Amino acid sequence: MNDVPSLSALLIQGKDDRLKLDEHGYNSYGCQAKPKPNLLRFGSSTASNISSEQWIYAQRLHANMLQDAKKTCLANVQQAHTQIILKKLRQTCHLAKDTDIQLADSGTAAHQLAMQQFCRKKPHAAWHIIMVDALETGRGVPKALCLSDHKITAENIAIRQISGEPLPPHQIQKAFELAIQRALQKDLQVVLLMVDVSKTGYIAPSLATVLELRQKYPQHIHILLDACQFRFSIETLNDYLQHDIVIAITGSKFLAAPSFCAALLIPHQTQQVQEPQALGVLLRWHLALNTLQTLNTLSTDSSATLMQTLASNIQSLLQQDKRLTALPTPSIQRPQHDQIHWQNLPTIFPFFIKTDQGFLSHQQALSIFQKLQCDKKQPIQLGRPMPFVINLEHEPVGVFRLCISAPMMIDMVEKEAYQDIIEHVVYIIQKLNEMLVQTLTESRGE
Repeated sequence: MNDVPSLSALLIQGKDDRLKLDEHGYNSYGCQAKPKPNLLRFGSSTASNISSEQWIYAQRLHANMLQDAKKTCLANVQQAHTQIILKKLRQTCHLAKDTDIQLADSGTAAHQLAMQQFCRKKPHAAWHIIMVDALETGRGVPKALCLSDHKITAENIAIRQISGEPLPPHQIQKAFELAIQRALQKDLQVVLLMVDVSKTGYIAPSLATVLELRQKYPQHIHILLDACQFRFSIETLNDYLQHDIVIAITGSKFLAAPSFCAALLIPHQTQQVQEPQALGVLLRWHLALNTLQTLNTLSTDSSATLMQTLASNIQSLLQQDKRLTALPTPSIQRPQHDQIHWQNLPTIFPFFIKTDQGFLSHQQALSIFQKLQCDKKQPIQLGRPMPFVINLEHEPVGVFRLCISAPMMIDMVEKEAYQDIIEHVVYIIQKLNEMLVQTLTESRGE
């Protein structure tokens, strides 16, 4: 008999270095392996600290694992829970029988699995990856896709102007098509990586664009969807699969499970043998799927109406503060679902903070981000600030992200928590202004 690790150990179990805790008990995202009951959890575009409710559910799961381990070896416990997660994921997402599910430690690992899948189909081909700016997907994604044992190159396509304004869709489509044509002239196979939704709430390139491009070059284009935020409905997920698009998802962003748990969905393929996963990954998937199952039971009208009002009020609050400037993001367009639905509304609100000298730098934004999480009175977790280059002659500025998660949406519908969320947003804006004054004072050495 082998011992099952402690619950806290399972929450940080995995191969990714970002899970490791520092001397203060925080991982690289500022999350702990235990609940922080008074934490305002608005960081689901990056990572979420485990909530008190999730901790109670995780304790029950952990107790079951301990009981199972008394009867059999740890490997059998892992195998059993691996199969449970595969079954629950298939049922909860209404996946077709011919959709292959490959579990992974992280979204980055899921991207790597996808590239391995493409290369197996054409083992002797040279490959070229065409994707949106890695800052909108993940800095580790290009490296994960460029497998060391294959000839693979990668290219980023801009989706924003230097000012931060979104580029017109036709311009993005033209850039992708020109990149494809250059790759085909070199006899390369192309992986076209689209994102829905990006770290700033962007969909790019559009589904219509990638389908049109694949139709033009059907023998050379392979589509991978980065859906690691998982900010859309089960119907939309299956629409993508029906279009023969390989999809990377995670349960640790919008679904707010602790990092990391991910999966690769491959349409029209027989289920491959799934190696048993680490119990930590499986525990985190249990938490994510528990949230997704509850989300799926919500009234579409109620969740959409509340989210529409919430999004409008958050945008107004950000606009009213003269120190805050929203990063413009196109409205979400899903042609197959025209009715009002939460997935068609923004759930990530990116913004800059202005000073008299310009926007707050990325390093200054990171400092504020970390201080907010360590505040003893009222800790706040936002999305990790992203670097954005507005002026090539200056250091990158910081983009903050205020995010709505699935658990928050569930609380709005089931616990009438709408007003609490608004009050928290007001408080966060107030704290950001206080932190800004403090940061600027420190930078002047006062």
